[in-house]
Amino acid sequence: SVETAEKYFEFDRSKIEIIPNGIDIIFNQIGNEKKVNISSILKLVFAGDADKKEKGFDFLVSSLEKIEFPLEVFVIGNNYGFNEDIRGNIRINIIEKMDTESFANFLSDKDIFISASSYEQFSLTSAESMAAGLVPAVTEETGMSSYIEDGKNGFVIKYGDIEGLTKVLKRINSSRELLDRISKEAVKIYSVLSW
Repeated sequence: SVETAEKYFEFDRSKIEIIPNGIDIIFNQIGNEKKVNISSILKLVFAGDADKKEKGFDFLVSSLEKIEFPLEVFVIGNNYGFNEDIRGNIRINIIEKMDTESFANFLSDKDIFISASSYEQFSLTSAESMAAGLVPAVTEETGMSSYIEDGKNGFVIKYGDIEGLTKVLKRINSSRELLDRISKEAVKIYSVLSW
């Protein structure tokens, strides 16, 4: 946001304070009770409407086409023109948007949150998902990426880097210890971004 504003205005960066959105406590409660998915298929969450190309759904789908192991993907937003769809080893579920409490409860048995945006100032759903114990994989073009230490509390990839995203998903799928460790680190975002 600051870089975009600098294209049009002159100002002193030292006088800018960015105040991020806060995370509701229910997400942290879900995260603290999270049980790691030891043996079942990984469950990924993606949030974004079909008409918002900047959300990166096409980038996500292109990446998923390279995955050879089973995944279950939950797409929250407007219908993408297909209902529950099985693409080889990937099952895609279309989920309608929901209120805060429903969203927090929905995340309780999910593993990974993907933010594949080409541009997004913050991504509150990424922050909420982290607090609920999901491992985030976000693009560096997402403002939330500044809160993620790659490989420690999540993963940061470049928008459009299909190989990078598939590599992250393969790593997590092959090591549930890694999933557990990063999930526990991701939950700590609540102490940084709680209201």
